Amino acid sequence: MIDSYDVKPKHIIDAHTHIFEEEYRERYIEETFSIDFSIILNFKRGADGTLDGLSKSADVNNITKYFILPVVKDPRKIEHINDYYYRESKKDQRAVFCGTLHPDHPRLDAILADLKLKKAKMIKLHSVFQRFNITARQSLKFFEKVVKADLPVIFDTSRIPPKYLTNADRPEYYANPSKLLKLHEILPELKIIAAHGGGLFIYDYERRNLIDSGIYIELSSSYYNCDWPKNDYDVSLENFTYMLNNHNQDKLLFGTDSPWQDQKADIEKFLKLQETGKITKEQLENILWKNANSLFGLGLK
Repeated sequence: MIDSYDVKPKHIIDAHTHIFEEEYRERYIEETFSIDFSIILNFKRGADGTLDGLSKSADVNNITKYFILPVVKDPRKIEHINDYYYRESKKDQRAVFCGTLHPDHPRLDAILADLKLKKAKMIKLHSVFQRFNITARQSLKFFEKVVKADLPVIFDTSRIPPKYLTNADRPEYYANPSKLLKLHEILPELKIIAAHGGGLFIYDYERRNLIDSGIYIELSSSYYNCDWPKNDYDVSLENFTYMLNNHNQDKLLFGTDSPWQDQKADIEKFLKLQETGKITKEQLENILWKNANSLFGLGLK
């Protein structure tokens, strides 16, 4: 139990959760858990993919804020999905509204303006599913606009195994560490967040290139997965702890990727890291809430 730990954080901010429209929710979740990589990545059922489920989990786990990140493959549905996430976020004051976009969307400026009006805190991009190259000319023009809008961008950084890709998917669509570092070099003022500890299905030497780079690292689903492809737990934990202790200490963000992980279990992992001396109490507080509070201007005391 979380309450069994001696050191309890003042706040907890989950910077990475998902909800889904009711007509797709159950099928999408079940299909994901039926794929073999859900076992490889140690996915564990969290909330049920609803705002209500996250709200109840926040109650139980003393979560102060949780960011709901949209997922959309079809650019034509971007405005619909953003509106859905915005409406759902209004049901719980702890829910933080985030939006999505696509560099080629014909209403790019209007959607960005709408996200700012609705006080979105972040843009979520999955360049593989959305099929665009993050360092292409059109993408760079898009990111220049995002910089002016002062919106951080969280990238799904996973290198999806080839057997799960379609003929329309291309290697240049990956937002792997080397691509993020290139984007950071071109646009250092863009606030880049690398999800999943810098990436799932990537080698640790790739992940380490992000360390001390100035790029934010969100830590969901990476605790067990920092030793690809061997997946040795002890090595993964060693690599994970190295990242926590050597990256910019103000640029590490706690996230769970619920419903693919359980918030309670993930919080306890970090409490155990502090309890066993792998990170300090100050690091724990920074990771679990202070860094996100500062980056997104949440005003928590």
